[in-house]
Amino acid sequence: MKKINYYQIIPYLITTLVVLLNVLVLRPYVNLYYYDRQVIEFKKSSWFFTIVLALLLLIALIIYAYKKRKLNKPFLLNSLFVAVLFAFFIKIWIDNALLYINTKFDNGTIAKSYTIRKFVDLDAPLFYDNKKEIPFSKNQLEKIEAARKMKNLKSIYLLKDNDTININYKIGFLKINYLKIRN
Repeated sequence: MKKINYYQIIPYLITTLVVLLNVLVLRPYVNLYYYDRQVIEFKKSSWFFTIVLALLLLIALIIYAYKKRKLNKPFLLNSLFVAVLFAFFIKIWIDNALLYINTKFDNGTIAKSYTIRKFVDLDAPLFYDNKKEIPFSKNQLEKIEAARKMKNLKSIYLLKDNDTININYKIGFLKINYLKIRN
């Protein structure tokens, strides 16, 4: 039976740790601080960061091959293939890591005021920003409720018609707003 080489295990171990970090730490953190809509919009426009990291990997592979005098056409094609695969498979992790880092560097606060509209046939209040109705999903209402509870404020479900609610969003270094739910 063939022995398992120590260097063969390292890539699998690193991949497992990256997946576990994303599933157990980053994704729950992002889901706590951001609205679903914000995450979707960010992921649509975040390919730039992934491509930059893939290009850095490609450059590192080329420098390594140059120093080892193994730089040839097949190596370049294989390196390009690895960089493209890296970009596709690591994108989710990079997006969640960037959104996590976004909350670690405070870039100010933005306050938004909404007027509450209550209707008898609806359980949840409707929010208006003095111009139009702002649709808040159940996910967003839960986050707003958690932030209000942290500050010992009245529940949004107990507010009356025409009450005003102020929501303070933090602005991260990527200029993406998030709702601070924990201290």
